[in-house]
Amino acid sequence: MSSAATTRAIALLRCSTDRQDLDHQRDAVSRWAERQEGLRSLEFREEAATSGGAADRPVLDRLLRDARRGEFDLLVVAALDRLGRDAVRLVTALDELHGAGVRVVSLREGIDFAGPVGRALAALLGAVAEIERAAIRERVRSGLRAARARGAVLGRPALRWRAEEIAEVRSLLAAGRSIRGIARDGAVVVFDSQGRAVRPSEAAIRAALGGPAEPTGSGRRARCIAPSPPSR
Repeated sequence: MSSAATTRAIALLRCSTDRQDLDHQRDAVSRWAERQEGLRSLEFREEAATSGGAADRPVLDRLLRDARRGEFDLLVVAALDRLGRDAVRLVTALDELHGAGVRVVSLREGIDFAGPVGRALAALLGAVAEIERAAIRERVRSGLRAARARGAVLGRPALRWRAEEIAEVRSLLAAGRSIRGIARDGAVVVFDSQGRAVRPSEAAIRAALGGPAEPTGSGRRARCIAPSPPSR
């Protein structure tokens, strides 16, 4: 029997199609666990009916959160694509697990990422992921350029401040409220150019008032200085 340098293990089982594949993964992990020494516990976590590119992975997110909390020492998967089918997601998960001190074992590839082959593969995957990230960034930039060329207006819709809303902000400031507090509490509501009610951000409130924050060296809260009226 081979020796396991950990006592608490989690097996991530993930299936994109049917229950049968999930059972095959469980059987493979169980056979592997029987050959290990020192395993105090083995917990199975199932993530069924998700696609490889699905952005929402609550089971994986919880697993990574538990890794950061030090709740287990080893993660075993039937195959690497159970963690993620694209290089960016896979490397991100591996990096986070490694940073939490969790050893990762993939059965189909026969890789223990704590060993030299695993470390070399992780470095290679990291390089591939960086290439993929660069390609994604370039696709985003190209899409933005094409949208601008078509006359599309990018970014959030502009806020349409009315005189009474600005007056309300000034009244709150005069009563001792801070701009940050007004924004955080949603004390003022403004409509945007698409007719939707919006709680303006701190920066939006400052921009609407048209002035910088007042210095707060004496410990007072930041206030917004409105432009002075032109002298006659």
